[in-house]
Parts: sequence; C-alpha cells; structure tokens
Amino acid sequence: MGIINVTSDRKNVTLDSDVILYILMNGKIAEIHIVGGRVYETRTALKDLEGLLYTVRKKKQIVAEIQEKQKNMINALEKKVFRLRKKNIAVIIVLLNICLLHLQI
Repeated sequence: MGIINVTSDRKNVTLDSDVILYILMNGKIAEIHIVGGRVYETRTALKDLEGLLYTVRKKKQIVAEIQEKQKNMINALEKKVFRLRKKNIAVIIVLLNICLLHLQI
C-alpha cells in the first residue's frame, strides 16, 4: 500500500504500511509496532506520519465498503436464483400433475 522510511537506532529502515500494526506517539518519538513483534523507535512528528496512515486507512475503508456491497449483491442474486428455482419446481410439479391426470383417464 505505502512505504515509509524512518531512522531507527541510527539505521535507515524501510517499512511497508501493510506490516504496521499501530504507532504509539510520545512527544516526537514514535514507536512503530509491526507484525512479528518488532518495534522501531524514531524521532518524527505525528503530522509526518498522518498522510501515510490516512491513505492506508482510507484505502482499507474503501475496500471494506466494496466487499460489503459485493456480499449484498451476491446475496440478492442468490435470493433471485432461489425464487426462480422455486417457481421452476412449482411449474414442474404442475406439469407432472397434468401428466398424471392424463395417464389416469
């Protein structure tokens, strides 16, 4: 999704935003907690991280909304297919009854 470059323990570290679990801010010190339990401490302002975090959050929100709409569309389609099958079964039953009536004559 997004890449963030930080300096932690005097080393440049590149992090993918997908691995960031959360960030704790204490003044200008940010503790970046990532998947796997590793924590990177870096000196930065929250406003420098907000753009990246907002973008990631917004994209996740949009993806979640699209997935919800897809689920609703699939459910609606399944209900229509079920109704059509139910109608078809009813028609088949009526036709079978007609055939049975003709056979009894």
